[in-house]
Amino acid sequence: STPEQFWRAMEGGSVEDGTLNRFLLVGGAGRPEERDPTHDPATVPASIVDALLAIYERSGAMQATLRNQADMDPTPNRQVVAWSDTRTKAAYDHFSKHVEAKLSDPDSASFYARTAEMALRIATIVAVGRHPFNSLNTVTVEDMEFGKVVALDSAETMIAGAADYMADTDNQAAAQRVRRIIKERGGRVQHKVLLRAMQHSMKARDLRDLLGAMVDAEELELQKVEPGAGGTPVTWYRTIE
Repeated sequence: STPEQFWRAMEGGSVEDGTLNRFLLVGGAGRPEERDPTHDPATVPASIVDALLAIYERSGAMQATLRNQADMDPTPNRQVVAWSDTRTKAAYDHFSKHVEAKLSDPDSASFYARTAEMALRIATIVAVGRHPFNSLNTVTVEDMEFGKVVALDSAETMIAGAADYMADTDNQAAAQRVRRIIKERGGRVQHKVLLRAMQHSMKARDLRDLLGAMVDAEELELQKVEPGAGGTPVTWYRTIE
């Protein structure tokens, strides 16, 4: 999804009720160069099909058949993926404490609430997928490091996205749009450029009041630049991190 579409679908309550931190967000800046595919996009390679099937049927073909029944108890056939050694468990414990420290910030606690759990889940998936035909997989330090990086980046992407897009009021949404416009232009923009980018979505007086309030709140810095040869000063706005 595009950021605008994704965040528009999220309501303010999605942060507090735990809906949002169940997502794994992976952002991509820019577009890759277009190229012809090296494989048939309609055909999944047999090696991938066979590996996924091996994981799915690891507990036995009969159990795999019953797995989709609503009343089936998966407990007897649950596979436990162990730590490869004490270093891996220590890496998880250290990361869990690192995340726990972030929960003291009320503004970001809801985003980090499941980050350690998410990192462990990613690490376990990677561990099982690395050797799909071997039922004795273990989570290694490398798996845990990968999970930590992906989960932490996801949480930070959520925090940045919520700040830029999620709004409870029209005024808050307008302020977020102003910040996005300025950030997309390098963090500093002329007043006239900002006006054009807003595409007359606000009345001029309302926009002036909004920009004034954002300057007073130290979200923006107002800069007046005197032309070298005299004339009317040029108004700029700069975001304050």
